Amino acid sequence: MIVRYADDFKLFCKTHEQAVKMYYATKQWLKERLKLDVSEEKTKIVNLKTEYSEFLGFKLKVYKKGTRWVVKSHICDKSKKKIKANIKSAIKELGKHKDKLSALKLNSVILGIHQYYRIATNVYIDFEKIAYGLTKSLKCRTKTFAGNKGGKSKAFIKFYGGYSGKTIYIKGVAIFPIHYVSTKPPLCFSQDMCNYTPQGRTKIHNNLKKIDKYILVYIMRNPITNASEEFNDNRISLYVAQNGKCAISGKPLQIGDMEVHHKIMKQKGGTDKYQNLIFITKNIHKLVHITDSDKINEYLQNENLNEEQMQKLNELRELVGNCKLV
Repeated sequence: MIVRYADDFKLFCKTHEQAVKMYYATKQWLKERLKLDVSEEKTKIVNLKTEYSEFLGFKLKVYKKGTRWVVKSHICDKSKKKIKANIKSAIKELGKHKDKLSALKLNSVILGIHQYYRIATNVYIDFEKIAYGLTKSLKCRTKTFAGNKGGKSKAFIKFYGGYSGKTIYIKGVAIFPIHYVSTKPPLCFSQDMCNYTPQGRTKIHNNLKKIDKYILVYIMRNPITNASEEFNDNRISLYVAQNGKCAISGKPLQIGDMEVHHKIMKQKGGTDKYQNLIFITKNIHKLVHITDSDKINEYLQNENLNEEQMQKLNELRELVGNCKLV
């Protein structure tokens, strides 16, 4: 049996006295009810009006705006170092291999980081500082094979369509600008969706009606052997998130006709993280990998994909190093 704990949380109080009471009450509750000890080093009371408090890669503070107190947030210093290291590593790989796949991988790293940290209110300030040295490194490592012409993908247009600076192209791929990111407020959970009220449970059950529960149970009880726990856990999550349908064709996933694909292959440095996985049917999985033109035509005739679905398929093919299908 695997037990997971969401062990990072913040409790907000109006006064210092309330915070002290809450601190000791929570500490006692965790010890007596769950047999858990808090980290004395990490657990502390912080006055957000005077100093920052870190949480999940962010640092938070509040300041007075008119008659209200509002949040001011940045990427924490430790996370900035990780971001620099991850992007720098992808840039090095691009400089080493000089290929389209490495360019796409660099883009996936940049976009993933932007999507996670963009909820910080001052994220653009942080990324301007992060990008300063990295942009120089990118230009230096790609100066012998970079171009100024190419096509901008749908992802570039969607997330960076307002960017007016100079774009670097590698093998026709437009590289996402490292510094170009703007804040986006996080979506709040629906307060009436929970396990603890009849109305909350009804809402959860209604959302799950789209999913074949028999197949979901099958996936839970039949993990992929020799795969990591992370992979098998994410396999369950993907099935639910995709409403039990193939991410490309939209067809219902069936037992015996559903496979999890690594967007960046493991031999190319891909991981079992949720963002790198996608649930698709067997035929679509074959279309991602095969290069034989006769086989490709045979599978395409059977699938009858529309333009948008072909675009998604081609994005997966490019990530594994195959050419686009027309």
